[in-house]
Amino acid sequence: MIEGFKAIDVKSEKTIKAYYKSGSKMPLVFMHGITDNAFCFSRVIEKFSDHEIIIYDARGHGLSDRASDYSIKSHVLDALAVLSEFKPEKPLVIGHSMGAVNLANLTASSDCSFGGIFLEDPPWLGFFPEKEGLEYIASWKETTFRRTKMSVEDVIAEGRIEHPGWTDEEYSEWAEAKIHVDPEVLSWLYDENVYAGWRNILGRINMPIAVLTGDNSRGAYITSDVSREISDLNSGAQIVNISAGHSIRRDAFDDYVKALETFIQKINQK
Repeated sequence: MIEGFKAIDVKSEKTIKAYYKSGSKMPLVFMHGITDNAFCFSRVIEKFSDHEIIIYDARGHGLSDRASDYSIKSHVLDALAVLSEFKPEKPLVIGHSMGAVNLANLTASSDCSFGGIFLEDPPWLGFFPEKEGLEYIASWKETTFRRTKMSVEDVIAEGRIEHPGWTDEEYSEWAEAKIHVDPEVLSWLYDENVYAGWRNILGRINMPIAVLTGDNSRGAYITSDVSREISDLNSGAQIVNISAGHSIRRDAFDDYVKALETFIQKINQK
C-alpha cells in the first residue's frame, strides 16, 4: 500500500476495499481499468500527493469481494457506496477504460456533485464487437485465468513483451493486479452498453469533461470519428489526443500528467 493511505472496507452489495489519504487540494477519485486495481494509479497519485485522494479496487479486483454480477450497473452502485463513505467535496473523478465507462454512467445517472470527470480512453466503439472481437475477449479471459496461477516475475516478463517501454514500477503493479483478479470480471465486456451506451448519456452530463485518446494503431480505442461525435453530443467535452496506446498514462506519463494538471486548472478557474 502507498504510504499515507488508510484502508477501509466499504459496504456495497459486496465489500469494496478502498484507500483514503487526506490532502490540502481538490479531492481526486480514481476508477481503474478492467483487470487492474487501485494501485495501478500509483505513479499518478505520487505526482498529485498534495491532493485528497480516494482509490478503490472494483468488485472482483484486488482485495474487493468477488461477485456474480459485473455489469455497469453493479459498478455504479459500488462507486456510489465509496463516495457516500468518504463524501469528498466536488471531487475530480478520473477513470481509465472500464473505470471511464463506469464513471460516465455514474455521472449521468446520479445526483453526484463532481468538479469534473477525466476519462482515459473509454472503449467507446459505437458498436458491439463482431466475431473477431468476441473471440479476442474469450482469449483474454483464458489469459487472465492463466496469470492468476503464475508468479509475479513471470507475469512481469509477459508484460514487458506486451507493453514495451513502461517503467519497472508500472510492470510490477500491473502484474500484481493480474494475479489478484477474478477472471469473470471480463463478463463486463459482453454488455452492449459498454461500447455504444455513451451516445445516450453524454448529453446528460453537465460538468467539465476531458476525454483522453491515443493512437488507434497502438491499441487506443477512440477514433477520430468517435471524437467528433463526442463533441457533437456534448459541446463541453474536451478531447485530448496523446501519442500513446490504450494505457495512456503508462505509455506517455508526462503528457498524461500535463493534461490532468491543465484540466485541474480549468476546473479551479470556474
